[in-house]
Amino acid sequence: MTKKVYEGLRVLDFTANVAGPICTGFLADFGAEVIKVERPKVGDDLRGYSPQVNGVSVMFEYPNRGKKSLEIDMKDPEGREIITKLLETTDVLVENFRPGTLKKFGFSYDDVIKIKPDIVYCAISSFGAEGELSQLPGFDLSAQALSGFIDMTGFPDQAPIKGGFVLGDYAAGNAGYAAIATALYHRERTGEGQFIDISTLDSLLAQNGQLEVAGMGYEVTRTGNHHASLCPFGIYTGKNNQSLIITAPNQGLWKKLSEAMGHPEYVDDERFVSMVSRRENIDDVTNVIETWLSTFENIDDAKDILMEHNVPCTKIVSTYEITQTKTNWDRGNIIRLESDMSEDGIISRGPHLRLTKTPPVLSKAPSLGEHSVELLTELGYSSDEISRLTEKWS
Repeated sequence: MTKKVYEGLRVLDFTANVAGPICTGFLADFGAEVIKVERPKVGDDLRGYSPQVNGVSVMFEYPNRGKKSLEIDMKDPEGREIITKLLETTDVLVENFRPGTLKKFGFSYDDVIKIKPDIVYCAISSFGAEGELSQLPGFDLSAQALSGFIDMTGFPDQAPIKGGFVLGDYAAGNAGYAAIATALYHRERTGEGQFIDISTLDSLLAQNGQLEVAGMGYEVTRTGNHHASLCPFGIYTGKNNQSLIITAPNQGLWKKLSEAMGHPEYVDDERFVSMVSRRENIDDVTNVIETWLSTFENIDDAKDILMEHNVPCTKIVSTYEITQTKTNWDRGNIIRLESDMSEDGIISRGPHLRLTKTPPVLSKAPSLGEHSVELLTELGYSSDEISRLTEKWS
C-alpha cells in the first residue's frame, strides 16, 4: 500500500468553526495525525450547530474528518502540562483564535519554539496577526464586506448581497493548507520551522479580480447577473423564468452562439463586433439572447442547440440536485462518509485535491474526547491519572 504523504506527521489542532478545521482536514486526508484539542463538555462550536442527527451536528462532520479528539481544559495547569508534552512530538500547530489568545496560556509561537524549535506554526484569524484590525472580532461576513466581495455581488440599483457560502473561511482554510505544505517543504530542505500568518480577509481579498482595475482609477461595483468586462458572460432568462448560464466572450464563441441562435449576421453587427463593443451594448446583447431563449417552452431544448454548437452553457442546479447527480458520485465529488450519525454514514463532499500516486482518504470525524485515553496513555499517564483527568474535564 502506498505510504501517505503526511504519514508520521503530528498536527496539534487548536481550531474551531470553519477556517481552521478546513485547513487541518486536508492534512488528515493525506495521512497526518491531527489531534483536535477541544474544550471540556462542549468542544468545537460547530458541535452545537443545527441540523443535528442523533445528537451529532451535520456541520461538524466534514471539516473535522479524520481527526482525533482530545478533551482538555487549557485553563487547568494539568491541561497545559499535557499540551507541553504533546508539543515535544508535534510537527505542525494550527490555531484560529484571536491573535494573542494562546500567548495567555503560554503557547505563542515564541513560547512553542522553545519546546519544538522546528515547528510549523500556522495562525488563522479574521484580520491577521498584526495591524490595526488584528484585535477586532470578526466572522466570514466581515471578510466578505471588507474584501469588496459583497459590494461586487448583486445588482447596481439594489442593495448588495452576501455570498451564499462562507467564502472567506474556506479561502483561508485552503490558504492555510497551502502555506503549511510550503513550510513543510522548506523544513524538509533546511530543518527550519516558521510562523504562518493567514487571515480570512487577506485570503478573500486575493480573490477580488477587480482590484487592479480599481487601482487604475476605474469605478467597479456589482453588475448583477453579468460580468464586469466579458460579454456575453452571465445568466440569461427565457420563458417561465427558466435560465441558462451562457459564456461566449471571445469572437469564436460569439460566432458559434450567433449561428446557434440562427443569426449569423450578428457577427458583423457593429454593436457586437468585439468583446468591448458587446460590453458597451450589453443591453442589446442580453435582449437578443433572451428573445431567442423565450421561443422555447423548455429551456433544455435551447441548451441542446447550444451544446451542438459547442457554446459553453449550463443550467443552474440546486445543492440538493448536486447530491443526487451521478457524475458527482462518479467523480468522487460526493461520497458517503463514515459518521456517528448513522450506520450508513452521511452524504458528504469528497476530496477535490486529486493526486494519482498519493490520493487523499476521508474518514470519520471524532466524537468529543474520543481519543483522550489513547493520547494520555501514549504520554505515560497511568490509568488512574487518566480516569481522574477525564472525569474532571468531561
